[in-house]
Order: sequence, then C-alpha cells, then structure tokens
Amino acid sequence: PRAVVSLDDSVLLTDLASQRTQRIDCGRAIATARFRKDGRQWIAASRAEKLLSIYDTESSRVVVPLPLAAR
Repeated sequence: PRAVVSLDDSVLLTDLASQRTQRIDCGRAIATARFRKDGRQWIAASRAEKLLSIYDTESSRVVVPLPLAAR
C-alpha cells in the first residue's frame, strides 16, 4: 500500500510497507492528489491552472496533463 499527500507545489509519495518517502516537485500548486484504484498511477489536481495531471507511480513522471474547461 502507498499514500500520497499534496504539499503546495509538490507531493509526498510514501510506500507504507517500507516506510520510504519520496518528494515529487509538480511545478504547480496542487490542491489534491489521489491514487487510482490499482495504484499504478496517481492524479494531481491544480485548481489555479485548471489542470489534472496523471502520473506514473513507478517513474513519478507525468503520463498526461488534462486541461479542464471549468470556469
């Protein structure tokens, strides 16, 4: 099991079994972050930029940025 916590412009990814934590710089203010059900990817939401970014859990790289059409 893993946990993800949003901190301003970065997130902390924690492997709960090994208790290893990694800080990932997202380059933008992150309002919330959540894992997909299978844990292979996580989603970070930026309200200020109206953007959802999907990250690969193993590489911590953006798979796809999804701009939102919300006002």
